[in-house]
Amino acid sequence: MFYEIRFHVCTLFSACARVANGHAKEIGRKLLDQMPKHFHNNNVLLTSALNMLMKFGDVENAENIFQMMKKKDVIAYGAMMK
Repeated sequence: MFYEIRFHVCTLFSACARVANGHAKEIGRKLLDQMPKHFHNNNVLLTSALNMLMKFGDVENAENIFQMMKKKDVIAYGAMMK
């Protein structure tokens, strides 16, 4: 069940990033704020959130999430460079 929820959250972050209008930004940030703490250990999920925040131009919050990541991979670094 955790895998399915994680997949849906990643998909929602991606959809918000693609739409990137005011409503999508509001939904994406709300989803990120309400995300359970145990999701914060998942690099796939956090990288998806990074992509969304960078698409929104929210570098400060993206940097906070990047610093939270325990294991930073090439994909996470790439998301930060966008």
